[in-house]
Amino acid sequence: MAKRKQPNQNNRTSRSSKRTNDQQQRKAAKGRRSSNAPVSSQNKKGKEGNAPKVEQPLAERQTIAEPSTSLGNIWSNQSWHIIFIMALSFALYANTLTHDYALDDSIVIIENSFTKQGFAGIKDILSYDTFMGFFGKEKNLVAGGRYRPLSLVTFAAEWALLGENPMISHLINILLYGLTGVILYLVMIQFFKNTSTQEVHQNAYFIALATTTLFIAHPIHTEAVANIKGRDEIMALLGSLTALYWTLKYIDTQKLLYIIGSTVVFFAALMSKENSITFLAIIPLALYFFRKTSLQKIILTTVPYVAMAGIFLFIRSSVLGEGAQIGQEANELMNNPFLGLNFQERYGTIFYTLGKYIQLLVYPHPLTHDYYPRHISIFTFSDLEVILSLLAYLGMGIFALIRLPKRDPVAFGIIFYIATLSIVSNLLFSVGTNMSERLIFMPSVGFCFILAILVQRWLLKVSTKNITLAVGVIGVVALLFSVKTILRNPVWKDNYTLFAADIKVSANSAKLNNAMGGVTIEAANKEENKAQKTELLNNAIGYLTKAVEVHPDYANAYLLTGNAFFYQGNYDKAAEYYRYIIQRFDNPNGKENLSKTGQRFVDQQKFAKAIPILEEVKNYFPNDTEIYGNLGAAYGQTQQHQKAIENFQKVLEIEPNNAKAHLFIGYGYMSLASTNPSLASKGTEYIQKAYQLDPNLQPK
Repeated sequence: MAKRKQPNQNNRTSRSSKRTNDQQQRKAAKGRRSSNAPVSSQNKKGKEGNAPKVEQPLAERQTIAEPSTSLGNIWSNQSWHIIFIMALSFALYANTLTHDYALDDSIVIIENSFTKQGFAGIKDILSYDTFMGFFGKEKNLVAGGRYRPLSLVTFAAEWALLGENPMISHLINILLYGLTGVILYLVMIQFFKNTSTQEVHQNAYFIALATTTLFIAHPIHTEAVANIKGRDEIMALLGSLTALYWTLKYIDTQKLLYIIGSTVVFFAALMSKENSITFLAIIPLALYFFRKTSLQKIILTTVPYVAMAGIFLFIRSSVLGEGAQIGQEANELMNNPFLGLNFQERYGTIFYTLGKYIQLLVYPHPLTHDYYPRHISIFTFSDLEVILSLLAYLGMGIFALIRLPKRDPVAFGIIFYIATLSIVSNLLFSVGTNMSERLIFMPSVGFCFILAILVQRWLLKVSTKNITLAVGVIGVVALLFSVKTILRNPVWKDNYTLFAADIKVSANSAKLNNAMGGVTIEAANKEENKAQKTELLNNAIGYLTKAVEVHPDYANAYLLTGNAFFYQGNYDKAAEYYRYIIQRFDNPNGKENLSKTGQRFVDQQKFAKAIPILEEVKNYFPNDTEIYGNLGAAYGQTQQHQKAIENFQKVLEIEPNNAKAHLFIGYGYMSLASTNPSLASKGTEYIQKAYQLDPNLQPK
């Protein structure tokens, strides 16, 4: 992109003077910009090469005074701007480099069997649901499925090259985030470039840099950047914006290389996250707003993106199969927050969250990673918050439609925000949660763009001579955002830190209470001080009790409660919870943990309690020799030798050469020989067989 040295302000020519050469014409053009928006294009008589002739939007035909260049050439130096964007990104998120994995990182990285295979796992990553490597056969837990393989491919590559290295993963997120900011800046410049003269007005530099600075600094992005898993959001926006940028370049230059490259990166964006498909609307709208291009040209330019989206949807449908049917909704509250709600409650709650998004963009406090039921309560259309949200979106929509024919950039910003939010709004289909800060990552571009435009317009209304005031306004907002971002990042250090911080905000979330209970149990198991361990386990039980109060069908919360009692040594209570989730949910983990509880009773020689538990669980695990062995031992210790023999015989059916089973059967027959001497020889036979199989069993 060509850089133009700013004109010397002391030699500025009067607008009323007659221009006699091209250089003077370009200087004069800089003085004819809108007080509402910078120039995207300007009519010019004569030959313009290959650049299309673009008519000025109405708002740009107004004359404004040339802003002061008191900031010097730095203000129009794109290289310095790009360096600033990258430096700001690093400065804001450098404090995440020492963080561990957190939240959904376990799903896509550290507990994902495909990712941990490195390069060898890439084939499976591309061939299955994104959650398949974590959940295994339980891959359709979320309605519509998830197919976002590209970010997982990068995780697999990192694992292959560097192993478990969260620092590198955090660094890559920061770099990709900064690069997204750079592309956003270049898109803004391209929006307002004069395609006839290839010049960029100072107001365009202001809007581009202001939009990007606000975007990079906004605290609502901490989830997408500080959480490694959020890379899918970053890559989706990065690819989508790059496609838009190269489309604008193609329109201006007619070079096919740009349209080819843009369709490729658009496909990569789709493979990163499905919401990139909204750029099928954004790209043609951008051409309408910022290039006076014929409808036919816009349609023809959009066709390759439609084709790429079709290819992606075909691949997605082929991979996910029935799981790709978006209309189907999950029957679990933690994957479907609208379960059991009527029309009023469902859409009232949705519009509340849409209003909440606006609030968080304007005033990003308090922030939390968890907006699950019932942190977000149930609302209806009679609630004031819902009414205000409806009015806000209705007002934005009407304004955008009215200003659409005028090609008002604010209207474009509104449409960008609504269009990119629509697919994750829950209005079209349930996305599995009420709302999430990461879901506003892409729509926030529209918000930052609108804010930059409005500040620029306000500046010129107040003072047509100096842009410094606008820079100060944006600077103050960006500074406040930056402080919040830097202070928010540390909570993403690890799961315990994150959950402990956000439970103060999302105290009524069943999911977060369940998660906090889980990590508190983990912390208790690492605690050596017995009193502190007991306190932690009691705290965990408190969180889990809250979780089931909010969500009475929360199987995992009951399971974790049983675990907390188990680690306290209260095996009776633990068994009670395990039995409950087995009977109610047929929970496989409950069956396994109940088996462990029976084993603990055997270890404590509480055989009367162990026997009924082990008799129950042997039906769940008919080939588990450990269960039969423990049950045989329990019967033997309670002088029920025949039953002991029967259970050890089951061990031999599964493992014929199990030496200890032979030995204990022999002991059983020897005990029965006191009343039936004929069994002694049989007992001796089994004992001798045991010694043959394992000589170490012989008495020394």
